[in-house]
Amino acid sequence: MAEFILGANNKLIKATADGELWVHARQSEEMLYANQHFGQAWTMPFDAFDPGATDKKFAYIQNGSNIVDIHIRHLDFYTTVAGFLEVIRVTGVATSGTGVVLVSENENFSTNTPDGIFEDGADIGGLTDGGKHAFMYLETGKVNHFDIAHDIILGKNGAIALNWVPSTGVLTGTVKFFTHAPREE
Repeated sequence: MAEFILGANNKLIKATADGELWVHARQSEEMLYANQHFGQAWTMPFDAFDPGATDKKFAYIQNGSNIVDIHIRHLDFYTTVAGFLEVIRVTGVATSGTGVVLVSENENFSTNTPDGIFEDGADIGGLTDGGKHAFMYLETGKVNHFDIAHDIILGKNGAIALNWVPSTGVLTGTVKFFTHAPREE
């Protein structure tokens, strides 16, 4: 006797000749979904920014929400001098930074702003290095694009800083991120 299985929409679930279930699935990239449906994706811009000296933290991102996580996904930077850009886990209280105006990635939700602190500065102090998330070599004369496939995820009060290692160089670029509620799988 044959057994029939109905799906949640009362449609018959198909089986192959080998008795395996026929599955058709769609995958939506998480950042696209968060942006398209909720307007929860932003760009943190840097325009001709000079960190000023060797080994200086020039950007700071801290999640201020206990409801959603910040997912750092893409970095694009152009530099006038080749060198290393580090993404560092940090603790402490940032000093000497200036608030950055974030750019919404969805104009339909352009008034949305994430909870947190988003700053840049020539030498943001008060931060303790907690280890490198990423270490990237930036070539001069081209846009250097980096995808963080697994995301850097900042929970409540989680923070990162961007550190420029050379003593010279002017940086232009963006950090793209989105927010997403943590979920159990």
